Amino acid sequence: MRQQSMKWSGFLFLMLALVGVLWIGKQNNREPVTNQDLTNILDGGTVVSAVVRQNQQTPTGSITVRTIEGVEYTVYLSDVKEMQSLLEEREIAYVLANVQQESYWLTLLLPIILSVGAVALIIFMMNARAGAGGNTNAKMMNFGKSRARIVHHTNITFKNVAGLQEEKEDLEEMVDFLRNPQKYT
Repeated sequence: MRQQSMKWSGFLFLMLALVGVLWIGKQNNREPVTNQDLTNILDGGTVVSAVVRQNQQTPTGSITVRTIEGVEYTVYLSDVKEMQSLLEEREIAYVLANVQQESYWLTLLLPIILSVGAVALIIFMMNARAGAGGNTNAKMMNFGKSRARIVHHTNITFKNVAGLQEEKEDLEEMVDFLRNPQKYT
């Protein structure tokens, strides 16, 4: 039952990772180009729309240009004002997007919640493993408790236990060898 649960959780994790990779790939379908390539595209006269996005760290940002063919090009800028003047010189209409604000939820609360969740998951897994039975080393905190019992059987002697003649002869040969080693050389 536990193994089947582990298999399903592994399968679910792989599916979520696949969806995440595909979603990120879909977000990055714009072709990156250099500043020189962007200047050539602007001079070519095939630009349909342009969107300038300014970062919080002014004057940096990015520009996304869409051509008549429907291809989008994105260039990261070191100076947004310079790009605005370049677009105005070529009389290309552009949209200046608002500066994106940092989300309080994503920057502060989400990392804390994920960290607490990861620690709770680790503790849960350790407790589940410590409570498991069987011959595993699961009961690691019980190492100081002895299960030894004192047995009072005085009627068992060496004669009752060592009744095999062949082993007795082997042992006598070993004693003889230790007493007289020259005999065996």
